[in-house]
Amino acid sequence: MYVTSVMAGEKSGSLTEVLDRYITYQRIALAVRKKVMVSLMYPCVLIVLVILLMVFLVTYVVPTFATLYTTMNAKLPVMTVWLIAIGTTAHSYILVFAGVVVGGIFLFRWWARRDSARLTLDRIKMKMPIAGDIWLKYQVAQLSRILGTLLTGGIPLVQAMETAADSLNTPLLKRAIEAAGKSVREGQPLSDR
Repeated sequence: MYVTSVMAGEKSGSLTEVLDRYITYQRIALAVRKKVMVSLMYPCVLIVLVILLMVFLVTYVVPTFATLYTTMNAKLPVMTVWLIAIGTTAHSYILVFAGVVVGGIFLFRWWARRDSARLTLDRIKMKMPIAGDIWLKYQVAQLSRILGTLLTGGIPLVQAMETAADSLNTPLLKRAIEAAGKSVREGQPLSDR
């Protein structure tokens, strides 16, 4: 986006104006990202702490109480028996479970780097009940900001659409925008695609 903006500024003779718009866009994008990250930090910390607390309770506290219950010879409710069984099993296999989780995360990250996986993940994100709509609106807002910055810089529409599509992080929307740009270049109506 930066290179295309500079090229457009050179062609139109208003390089300083284009660079000012680009800097303004970068500031807005950085401010939005910072606000989102700050607002998500507290819930993420709480979720991680709750998960760690539950793991501690299931793997350490429940097996400790299991020995107490076995000495009492009392009839326990079914849910308590299940919880004790889960806790003692988890206590025995905690390292195996941790290895499986770390390995699963590693394999998921390796798989998610491929373009086909990114397309699949984008489709999943779009189908999520509430978060999918928010994600799609955020991507469209980002595309609109980039496209607006490029168009006010004097870049033609098709070239601005291609540049905006390249700067998106989602291959699903990128393909849709590239298809729209191709239709415009070929003179076809978008409804034929």
